[in-house]
Amino acid sequence: TITSVPPKSNDNNIQKHVTTILQSTILHVPKYGFSDDAIAAAVLSSNLPPSYAGLITNGPLGIVSHVMTKFNRDLRDESLPALRKVWEEDGTSLANRIETAVRARLEMIAPLVRAKR
Repeated sequence: TITSVPPKSNDNNIQKHVTTILQSTILHVPKYGFSDDAIAAAVLSSNLPPSYAGLITNGPLGIVSHVMTKFNRDLRDESLPALRKVWEEDGTSLANRIETAVRARLEMIAPLVRAKR
């Protein structure tokens, strides 16, 4: 008996396109807000076919989720390591460390908030 194995799906390529689109939406949120228009602009600016906008299955919520995850990761991986060195050298209190970290995180979203979108 001959059985056929279905071809492996292109999940990796699809995920790459989703990531590309979501990363690009951050550039378009100031103009279009967290919207389907931002997704469409991101698709076009990424030189992808317009139909790829449908890859963002949760629409604007997907943009918000991506932005928050990205900014949290940036804080953890980039900002906090540099701040820790200063805190250790200065003997900064825990309360001041928390305040500084929260302020740093809020500053990441500030440009999007200032755009009032």
